[in-house]
Amino acid sequence: MKKEIIDVSKIKDALEVLKASVKKVEFTPLQMLAAEVDGIEGVNARDALEILKYTVKKIDKFPIEQVVETPTDVTPTDT
Repeated sequence: MKKEIIDVSKIKDALEVLKASVKKVEFTPLQMLAAEVDGIEGVNARDALEILKYTVKKIDKFPIEQVVETPTDVTPTDT
């Protein structure tokens, strides 16, 4: 059985997100935006969990990517 290589940098990212969720480190606004992946306002432990799940391929999208999906084939109609 072939072992998959796990991106350790993403695991470290998840750890930093977890630290930020308990105010052990401070994120810049851009880091906060990038860390917010669960669709719930604010960085929290669930964001760290979602990053870990993505890293080990348990999910292929973050929850925030599934919140709003705009159909591309919709044609406006006159009323």
